[in-house]
Amino acid sequence: MEILSEGRGVAVFFEEVNRQDGRGWTPLMHATKGGLVDVIDAVLSSGGGVDLSVADKHKRSALTILGKMQPGAAKERIRKLFDDYSSNVGVVVKEKEKNEKEDEERAVEGVLPGGIMSP
Repeated sequence: MEILSEGRGVAVFFEEVNRQDGRGWTPLMHATKGGLVDVIDAVLSSGGGVDLSVADKHKRSALTILGKMQPGAAKERIRKLFDDYSSNVGVVVKEKEKNEKEDEERAVEGVLPGGIMSP
């Protein structure tokens, strides 16, 4: 496993970005609660498919934890990281959907992905 970042007792591993602990919290939730901007940036930049909506049994997610933070520079930096991440994920999802639609259209026309004609 590759450690992405460590700080204040929080270690984030690439393969475990959405894994929930016994309380149902993910590394992102812990980092948000602690205001660990650098750890949050590392998690969101990991390319590990971070899900901001993962919630514990009390329906708390990193987003709801952010909403309850005291106003300040850390909260604004974290909000910007979440906003940027959400925007980038939206672009990736739209591109993936576009590619899937094009593949479906090609299949209907008898052309397989890669330009190979079907029999």
